[in-house]
Amino acid sequence: PSESEEFVGGSNTVKLSSCGHEFCRSCFDMFISQACSGDSSCSSSFPLKCYSQDCGVLLSMEDVKRFAGESFPSLIKASIDEFILSNMDSYQFCITPNCENIHSSLERVVFCSECKVSICTRCKVEEHEGLTCQENQTAKAPPDQERNKILEDIFTLKCPRCRKAFLDFDGCFALKCSSCPCAFCAWCLTDCGEDAHPHVMSSCKEKPKDTGRTYFGKKEEFEDSMKKGIVRDLNAYLSTKTASVRGTIRASLADDLKDIGIALSNIYE
Repeated sequence: PSESEEFVGGSNTVKLSSCGHEFCRSCFDMFISQACSGDSSCSSSFPLKCYSQDCGVLLSMEDVKRFAGESFPSLIKASIDEFILSNMDSYQFCITPNCENIHSSLERVVFCSECKVSICTRCKVEEHEGLTCQENQTAKAPPDQERNKILEDIFTLKCPRCRKAFLDFDGCFALKCSSCPCAFCAWCLTDCGEDAHPHVMSSCKEKPKDTGRTYFGKKEEFEDSMKKGIVRDLNAYLSTKTASVRGTIRASLADDLKDIGIALSNIYE
């Protein structure tokens, strides 16, 4: 409202005790309605302040209760919601649908007295005692989801720099990516800069000693080298999991390992 509209007087006005400014009732009701709706574009963001030009004095709780009327409970809820959303590093809402409890997120585990649920504040699910958040997510994930991730990240051979998959092998262990300038070793998949030949010839620790000083090798040697890499990386990944999670993952990969000639006994239990 304009300055002239603020001082209209009569029963249709709202006069604030904190600063003495008056507003027409309909304008003030819209101000409260916008605050209840969480409309961050309006001037009624929390804490509520007088919106008279150049004032900005905080509204007293007495005025809010008196003038908000039936909207007061919704106003309180909106102010709490905004506070929590602005302080998510310290507080969070309960994970149970329709539970309005608020918990501190400074502790890893909290107990909701309303819905009687222990909550992990790190991953915002029910407490998973004995498992890390990652292990719990893995255990609850659909079996194919974890399997597909491993097939993509470990079983699929990729350029070590741009991660583009490669399949072709023409006999030379000094490879060149078709997608980026990376030159890399087919024995160990090390990024060798622009030329992998010197590394393949004399530096690669994964290259069998009996192959001699050569860049070339058989396809069977390439495939064996890739299998060793898959076993090494898969076992390293499984070593970060609990026994129960490892068992689930090993079972889901049994057919895939068999297809490429890797015995399940070589995989970490």
